Amino acid sequence: MTQAMLMELERRNCWTPAEALGYDGPHRLQHFLSRGSGDHDLARDRLAAWMAGTRR
Repeated sequence: MTQAMLMELERRNCWTPAEALGYDGPHRLQHFLSRGSGDHDLARDRLAAWMAGTRR
């Protein structure tokens, strides 16, 4: 999904990025967006730790 969002596409619905990524339809992206879950706090903390480690 991140790769699809970074593409320069005129429209951003599930069909357009799915087709650009080579999928037959939007089902994989729709599943990811509707049923996927994540720990936002954990993602934020890991990103912050990664950024702190890459800066010199």
